Amino acid sequence: MTIHHAPALPTLVPQLSHRPRLSIIIPIFRHSGLVREAMYSLTQQAGFTDVDVIFVDDGCPDPQTYATLTFFSNQWVNVHYIRQFNSGLSAARNRGISFTLKNIPEVEAIYFLDADNFLAPYSIFAMQEALISHPDADWFYPDVRMFGFRVFNDYSGSFNAYAASVINICEAGSLIRRRMVESDLRFDETMRLGYEDWDFWLSAIERGFRGRHLPSLGLSYRKRAESMLADSGRSDSQIREYMRRKHDLFQINTFVQLEHQELPRFAVCLSDEALVEMATDLQQGGSRMPWQTFETRVWQAIREPTFVSAGQYILTTTDRTLNLLRRTGLMRWLSIEIEQALTSHNFVSLTIVASEDNAIRVRRDQPFREGSHLFGTSWSLMQAIALDSSDTWIRELLEYGESYRIACIEVSLPGDIVSPETLKDLAASDFIQTCLHVRRNDMRGRPSNVVEDVFLGSRALNDMMPRARAQFDNAMLPPIAEAREGRIAMVLPHCDFGGVEKVTFCLSRELRRQGFRTSLILLGANAVYRAGHAIDAFDDIHIIDTRDRVSAWSGASFLGTQVPTVLNDQWARDFVNFLSTFETVISCHSAEILGLFSSLRRREVVTATYLHLFDKSLIGGYCGHPTLALAYEHAIDLVLTCSDTMATEVTGLGIPRMKILSLPNAPSLLPNGSGELPVRPPVDRPIRVLYLGRLDTQKGLDRLASIFDVIGHDPDFDVRVIGKSILTDGNIFLNRHASLVEPPIYDDADLSAAYSWADVLLLPSRYEGLPLTVLEAMAHGVVPIVAACGAVAEAVETEVSGFIVPQDRCVEDTIDHLRTLAADRNKLGTMSREAMTKVASRPWSILAEQVRERLETLRAAGRTAKAARAAALRATA
Repeated sequence: MTIHHAPALPTLVPQLSHRPRLSIIIPIFRHSGLVREAMYSLTQQAGFTDVDVIFVDDGCPDPQTYATLTFFSNQWVNVHYIRQFNSGLSAARNRGISFTLKNIPEVEAIYFLDADNFLAPYSIFAMQEALISHPDADWFYPDVRMFGFRVFNDYSGSFNAYAASVINICEAGSLIRRRMVESDLRFDETMRLGYEDWDFWLSAIERGFRGRHLPSLGLSYRKRAESMLADSGRSDSQIREYMRRKHDLFQINTFVQLEHQELPRFAVCLSDEALVEMATDLQQGGSRMPWQTFETRVWQAIREPTFVSAGQYILTTTDRTLNLLRRTGLMRWLSIEIEQALTSHNFVSLTIVASEDNAIRVRRDQPFREGSHLFGTSWSLMQAIALDSSDTWIRELLEYGESYRIACIEVSLPGDIVSPETLKDLAASDFIQTCLHVRRNDMRGRPSNVVEDVFLGSRALNDMMPRARAQFDNAMLPPIAEAREGRIAMVLPHCDFGGVEKVTFCLSRELRRQGFRTSLILLGANAVYRAGHAIDAFDDIHIIDTRDRVSAWSGASFLGTQVPTVLNDQWARDFVNFLSTFETVISCHSAEILGLFSSLRRREVVTATYLHLFDKSLIGGYCGHPTLALAYEHAIDLVLTCSDTMATEVTGLGIPRMKILSLPNAPSLLPNGSGELPVRPPVDRPIRVLYLGRLDTQKGLDRLASIFDVIGHDPDFDVRVIGKSILTDGNIFLNRHASLVEPPIYDDADLSAAYSWADVLLLPSRYEGLPLTVLEAMAHGVVPIVAACGAVAEAVETEVSGFIVPQDRCVEDTIDHLRTLAADRNKLGTMSREAMTKVASRPWSILAEQVRERLETLRAAGRTAKAARAAALRATA
């Protein structure tokens, strides 16, 4: 490589010392006949002496190139000629950047000019003026006036980083400030197929730099039949995939955060405040403006769609309703529901009602009714309403709503959280009034600025989100602008009365205290019971509709367990995008999610499964979730187990021990919030026997019925059964004892009272993990009598803190132990105290700390692997 320095010659025009000095970098390869035009355009500049022109000869084999550039460098003192081995356009530009930084310290900005293009006589002055007038702008990009094939691309309007990430709006012939390249920003030298300039701007955006449109820059761009740009168009998908893998900007959270800041998806009209909030992530909220300002914005978006957006979706509600949905953690889920509904409906209506069973519940596909707490439509329909020649159609919405294709969603919330009668339910009426106000705006009669047959370089802003989907598997981008690190999704198939749900709540609550942000993902069921606990344990709650989309136990059989089946590929792509917003996704006995784990791992999501027990087939073989974990082990990073016994068993299945983390269950409920032994009634009363749990076949309900046949009418015993069927119908075994069955208890105080009432807990299950019910009962001083299965021996020491009875003598031995305790109340008291002592050393905080440490280890390993992949990507690109 050689550098030719030209002798000093008199300047052509007086030095303008108050003007910023520029470096103009011109790479050249096989353009020896055209570079003269580029050089001539520079010498015609009034400020030519304010620039250093750097020609980088990228190993051009044409001898004319060497002769021409040598002449230029000899002719003008401010022209520099660098020759290097052929390394590509990016390498040539980078060589010019390095030369500038090292040799010309007074240069404040750099302009990239291709050798076959040229500038107008005023261009240098326009660049200098821009640098002085807009000190906050990091780079300036031009309109593109093409000659040869005549095209004009107009990129007017404020710079929008989100739009610039979707399509390339910045020509390589742009002016950048020195500070950009001093941050080590360079062109990617592995990109030999094109789009290297777009990649450069994406890297600039990631570093926090922002551009500004400079319409007077004066670039003339030569458009020929074949060019590098044409080649890059043919390799479009390949190059885009490379850039997506390279740039953190295309991690969904980061990308949506950019949308949230620069091109908000939702416009929420708050009728009680006369304000409109613009945001993509409605949980975070966004900027607000007066209604009159938004009304004008709507018409600006109609008239000048390349410059102004009024949102993709227009919603009406109240500030009180909006805050309620945020406070309960439902806003993000409902934002997704709204967007999905509007893909196939004209409108969406949300109604909030009070539930009677302490549950959050969703009912979709409800009939339309006027009382609505949130109502909305898409921008395209809003625009059609605004431009409609008549307002009759929108005025008659309430009267003929059934024919208007309205997706109606009903959400139930516990009465202690919300009183629906205190919420304004006129959102549909408010929406109609909003439309009528827009139609009466003075701008309605003005002509449109859009000329259909003229291509503008800047696309309509509202076209950006549909175009963005193409970069994310043509799937929905979830409206979540929160950073991914520290976000954990805990996926449940149902959220009712079971121990798996309670364990999930306990772990989530402690993880939040450790600084994580957790979300409950309910996959399939439509209700979250113990709603108050859920709101306390999770930052967000999502109730996902899986109808005709995924099936848990319907695929091929793996060692006797059927794997899940995805029934709708589009839904799967949408859902993977949603789950990709989490750093960690944990399946809490959700079989449906396992089939998506491979896709999530490719998105650098940590995948985990939380195992609580082996199921048993009808012939007694082990099956269920641990078997599924083995089937998908290649896609699972972490296997959590509820006991040490379970950890040993899944290791025996063949799951690597390094993936397994044992989290022995801890009680989730203490008596009166303390560990003190409750005061018990006098010893002359009957022994109080409790069964509390799911009324499912697994629980040995036939055995329970046989036990009750013996003790049910014995005056020495008082019996209660609390629970309901969830997975299977076990009521047939208890029909003859139906009078004993009470509904499940979701309230902690009532549940604690039930435990405090009891002396003995029965659990005659055929298979279990480490039952949370046993631990909760022992924490209350209740003596458990449990069938030998799972990891019950980790909690119960037989004859000390309870009794473990063999499977083949479950009924007989349980009855014998009950009679022993009835006859010896001192033994009952001693065992009661031992039971409390046994579980006192099992805090959830320690278990959450173990999870945090393991996740931090996986996070560090992920960063190392990502750096290695990036290096390999650069080496092979």
